[in-house]
Amino acid sequence: LLYACGFGISTPSSLSSSSSSSSVFTDVKEGTVVYDPCCGSGTLLVEAAWIASRIPAGYLRPIEDYGFIHLPEFSESEFNYIKQEEDSHIRDLKSMNIRFLGSDIDAEVLKKARKSILHAHVDPSVISLQCLDFRDLIANPHTFEIDFSVNGPDLIVTNPPYGNRLESDISKLYRSLGQIMKNRTKKPAT
Repeated sequence: LLYACGFGISTPSSLSSSSSSSSVFTDVKEGTVVYDPCCGSGTLLVEAAWIASRIPAGYLRPIEDYGFIHLPEFSESEFNYIKQEEDSHIRDLKSMNIRFLGSDIDAEVLKKARKSILHAHVDPSVISLQCLDFRDLIANPHTFEIDFSVNGPDLIVTNPPYGNRLESDISKLYRSLGQIMKNRTKKPAT
């Protein structure tokens, strides 16, 4: 997404805009912690931050890039009015105590993720990235900046490795993802 939008950093496994948008389908609420255990270039974390912020689609897109501006019915003043109205709904994630955590085993990819976060105009203080294998959180939930044994994430979003990106047995990796989801996330209130 970030690469396709022209302000991100491309990596071999970057998601397309349509893939990442359809993957993050929830509106993140106040106080939520979102975790991506295989964050790679940070696409899903940025998408989740944008959705939680209520940043409208095309927010960073210059008006010149829209084809409809050449239609005879187009009114720049109406466009600006609608844009201002939509922009007025943007929320400040820091004040809402919404946090996004990402981990990956590749430190170089995390450097690209940090650049992508800045290019996407997301406050870097709401997204924490750490170089670690998420499987370490199963045995040692104190590895991350929050204690996953006490206060794990509310929501997990991820695009796990597959195909040639996968260096180990896929069933073991996915089983570990299931263990993280089952044992290290908050349970819904009943």
